[in-house]
Amino acid sequence: MTDSAQQQIQDVLNAYARACDTRDFDKLAQLVTDDVEIEREDGVHRGKEAFLRVYHQLLGDPEVWSKHLIVNVDVRVDGDSAEVGSYFQAPMDKDGQGTIVFGEYADRFRRIDGRWWLSRKGIRIQRIFRADVLR
Repeated sequence: MTDSAQQQIQDVLNAYARACDTRDFDKLAQLVTDDVEIEREDGVHRGKEAFLRVYHQLLGDPEVWSKHLIVNVDVRVDGDSAEVGSYFQAPMDKDGQGTIVFGEYADRFRRIDGRWWLSRKGIRIQRIFRADVLR
């Protein structure tokens, strides 16, 4: 693995978190392959449209506030593919009802024409805490 590959993948993860939190679904679409998969508790959703539909349902309400934090990123590159594991924390608020979601991502990336793309997003929620929203 080169530092360049690790940094490029980290950049995609950072852009993913910001796109989620700013509700920039166009940017989110620019980070993933056309055949992207997302696996959550409700099953596997295949293709870019299905991927984006998941995020619209979760984050599309303008009253939802979130801040995705991605840490302990472990990148393992094998040629033009990479397996990436990480932890996430996502505090969220809607109408003063706060939650903090903790879990793990199990992602796959593919390098196409020199650029790294998210090809699979695995989301495993481990804990959800209620939180008082003070501001």
